[in-house]
Amino acid sequence: MIGNSQAIRDLRCLVAKLGTVDSTVLILGESGTGKELVARAIHAAPSRGDRPFMAINCGAIPEQLLESELFGHRRGSFTDAKSDRKGIFEACSDGTLLLDEIGDMPLTLQTKLLRVLQERQITPIGATAPMPIATRVIAATHRDIASEAKMRRFREDLYYRLSVVVVRLPPLRERRDDIPLLTEHFLQQFNRRFDRRMRSPDHATMTQLIHYDWPGNVRELQNMIERAVVLASDDELRIDTMFSRSDAIHVMKSAERAEPTDLSQLPPALLALPLSEAKQQFERSYIRQLLQRSRGNISEAARISGRYRADIYRLMNRYNLACDLLKTSRSAEK
Repeated sequence: MIGNSQAIRDLRCLVAKLGTVDSTVLILGESGTGKELVARAIHAAPSRGDRPFMAINCGAIPEQLLESELFGHRRGSFTDAKSDRKGIFEACSDGTLLLDEIGDMPLTLQTKLLRVLQERQITPIGATAPMPIATRVIAATHRDIASEAKMRRFREDLYYRLSVVVVRLPPLRERRDDIPLLTEHFLQQFNRRFDRRMRSPDHATMTQLIHYDWPGNVRELQNMIERAVVLASDDELRIDTMFSRSDAIHVMKSAERAEPTDLSQLPPALLALPLSEAKQQFERSYIRQLLQRSRGNISEAARISGRYRADIYRLMNRYNLACDLLKTSRSAEK
């Protein structure tokens, strides 16, 4: 987990704590934020680090095959079952199983998974008796699974069973301070892999990378640096080799819009503060105005800001803005 932002420092502390227990963990985050990396870091603790770690994408396997992949089957239980087969739960018993994209798991299998988590035992297809397991389960999804549960597109009881501990991974656009470190890491990685000597990006290029929103997050950054290393004709890392022509123009325009041309555009009182305090003041003001704009509708505030509802509640509590929400709601009613 590369980075020195507060979000990554907090994440490292949480992962260290989770490594000492075997509680079920739910990892939430956009695609490309590193959910499997975090799951592996949790597993790597001394208590289980030498045991198996396995991952399965719940949305990539047809429902008929997924049940067999998870729980196994006995010979003759269906047409192609010519021998007994262990499921992934049994194969990594005493280890850790990552159920990736759990939000895409079919509802019928969600019922069976809930039973497994509650009773700590599985019943392979065609078996007559259950067998105990000691597998630690970590689930991950890019979906707003709490909303999915309320809309009955995901079992609510399973959601509560999975979310014993919730780990939320911030998108790269919310940890821009880490982009230079990540860029340097991936650049060195691909220099070694392809025997190149690409230099670190200059100030102008790095500024453009920092102000780009990275919808594909860390994975997109990694892929674009690999592209640049492969396609470059010299040792310079440039935006036009990282991105296609149209995307490169978009990246450069994003930097022009985001960076003020003159510091006088910023409030003088803000410039007198340390950077951490200035960020907090901006965040508090942003959330307050967001609540006013959405008239206290948390779902609408989450949509506008591109965050989860839980993130909005967390920021409200951090900056003691619950009263502001109540006033906004009363004003809207009048």
